Amino acid sequence: MKAQTGFVDEIVLVSDAEGILALSFWKTREDAERYSHEDYAKVSDIIQHLVHSKPKVHAFDVETSTCHKISKGKAA
Repeated sequence: MKAQTGFVDEIVLVSDAEGILALSFWKTREDAERYSHEDYAKVSDIIQHLVHSKPKVHAFDVETSTCHKISKGKAA
């Protein structure tokens, strides 16, 4: 994903073996949509055996962020 045009960052949150949320950040909505339409199907096929349901894709605009220094570990 890092090599894709417009990719900025990704955050993966895991609550347990059943709960995973992946947030990817893109420079433009068009970059995100291009990845979703052109490359995401390949990724979905690769992880298909790891998930119980089909991943859902939603687009949002970042209004504000204070999480510039998040690192791996547990957070409250």
